[in-house]
Amino acid sequence: AKKSGEPIVLVHSGVIYPAERNPIHFFKAVSILKKQNHINSKRLKIILRATGHDELYQEMIASLSIEDIISLEPSLPYRDALYEMMSADGLIILQGKGCNHQVPAKIYEYFRSYRPILALTDGHGDTAMTMTQLNYHNIVCLDKTNDIVDALISFLNGIESGNIMVTDKIKVSEYSRYSATKKLARCLDSIIADSTQ
Repeated sequence: AKKSGEPIVLVHSGVIYPAERNPIHFFKAVSILKKQNHINSKRLKIILRATGHDELYQEMIASLSIEDIISLEPSLPYRDALYEMMSADGLIILQGKGCNHQVPAKIYEYFRSYRPILALTDGHGDTAMTMTQLNYHNIVCLDKTNDIVDALISFLNGIESGNIMVTDKIKVSEYSRYSATKKLARCLDSIIADSTQ
């Protein structure tokens, strides 16, 4: 459970494309929760690391008066970015319906960090499917403001209470490069065996 008196820190690491990962509904949800006094800068800090479009998002954030909660931060060296993910209280995935047949590479780094993940993505897409296979179920559409409001407050409550699902190491290991290499080796072995018969 999160220690009282410390803000919950959520991190999105990497580029946020304006079309494919438009965060405006997420920003609106944060604004609604702030207006309803469910969150403030003492309870929540959201870091958007290396969005690639800071100028655009800074304007959105300022217009919704949530710059005290959401900060846009510059890129970090790879190892430092991994450390930040592993130190966060929770991680955020943004993926629009137009990318339903894609899984962002960062999700595997997120899995390896063993942190709670809030996925703002279509429930029928490959990203959601990959998450549910590892028992992550905090999934809500990127373009549904009211659903994000409910999901975000539930996510924060789960972090504070310590009652939020995080996957286990055995399941994560199935997505490692080592495990994938073993699968490839078995496949190649079977091809060689078939060709020699």
